[in-house]
Amino acid sequence: MARRKISPDMTVAQLLKKYPELVRVFKRLRMDCPRCKGRESETLAWVARMHGKKPQELIKILEQNLKGSE
Repeated sequence: MARRKISPDMTVAQLLKKYPELVRVFKRLRMDCPRCKGRESETLAWVARMHGKKPQELIKILEQNLKGSE
């Protein structure tokens, strides 16, 4: 099984283009990032910090939710 790679340097838009199913994770975390105007330029590291999370914590949550959809 190939591991999917989510990088803290990815923008929200890049992530959701590759994994559109992750919109529901942002919604569950009460992060409005998919609808935010900054989604094209804001990285996952930046939005994680803006929402009081460590970047690797957010990435871990996102990757765990990808595993369930394989």
